[in-house]
Amino acid sequence: MGLAKELADLRLEEGLSTLLEVGAGTGWNATKLINGGFDYWAFDLSETATTVAMRRHPEAKFINASIDDADVIRDSAFDVVFSASMLEHLKDPERALRHLVRIARRHLFVSFFEGLADGDADQIAQYPFTNPDYLVFGRKFAILQREWGGYLWNRYTRRTIDRVCRETGATSIQFLDASNRPYIKGETILHVRK
Repeated sequence: MGLAKELADLRLEEGLSTLLEVGAGTGWNATKLINGGFDYWAFDLSETATTVAMRRHPEAKFINASIDDADVIRDSAFDVVFSASMLEHLKDPERALRHLVRIARRHLFVSFFEGLADGDADQIAQYPFTNPDYLVFGRKFAILQREWGGYLWNRYTRRTIDRVCRETGATSIQFLDASNRPYIKGETILHVRK
């Protein structure tokens, strides 16, 4: 079942058609979302991952760019915007989240693979960028990691995520987790309904 099924059901119930996945990587979510009936678009920084995804899913549309370049996408451009495990790896996740809310017309779903931080403090972690294997993610990714001084793996609180969403004007904010979705194990999924 899972989130892809929930999104497909929303598509049918509300007559949605377009979906943009931000941070799509090699397109690991694309098959389920395309099979759910969406006109699928994807956005990813890694030129390597985007090339792989384009080969796997020739029926989809791909944009090789950073979320920092999302200014080129007009407000409310996609019925649904989806992002899985991207925000926790960014230097400025608040700016990225504002972009995600802005470009979603009806729904935004953001998956935090390791869940959100407990308590009142965000947990910010940075690891040295010493592994040349990261180059498999492409030159743009490697350059960015070096500029940031390492690989980021952050966990944010619900309070931080809620605040940023409300600052963008979002009023319907829900956190999906094992308490309200049987298909979710350890992750948390933000759902912003517009």
